[in-house]
Amino acid sequence: MAELERILKDYGEERNYTKIALAIMRARKEAPIETTEQLKNVVESVCPRHGKTHPATQTFQALRIACNQELQTVETVLNSLGAILRPGGRAAVLTFHSLEDRLVKNYFKMLSKTGDWKLINKHALAPSYEEVRQNRRS
Repeated sequence: MAELERILKDYGEERNYTKIALAIMRARKEAPIETTEQLKNVVESVCPRHGKTHPATQTFQALRIACNQELQTVETVLNSLGAILRPGGRAAVLTFHSLEDRLVKNYFKMLSKTGDWKLINKHALAPSYEEVRQNRRS
């Protein structure tokens, strides 16, 4: 259970990680959780729905990140930048959630402190109002 709690807390940034982990463990004792619908119902049973975002969203994110080793993959790519880029080359990284974003920002800050790398933008770039108006997912 400790590993499941860690995954929910670290990868899902889930506030109710202990409650959800306990509910999942209890449900698994009765029968395997084989569908996303079953997992959704387990999470919903301990974290009722409030607002637009479903309470299981962060749980699914956490499990996906853990299963796909997404953060480790980002770290591998970042650690390979020195070998991939030519001298004077530039790297741009698109991130899709705060965990990846934080990892990339901290890595680039660390590289810039060595003096061998230069940050072009100190802050992440965000889409303009017009871009969001044309493509709200930007």
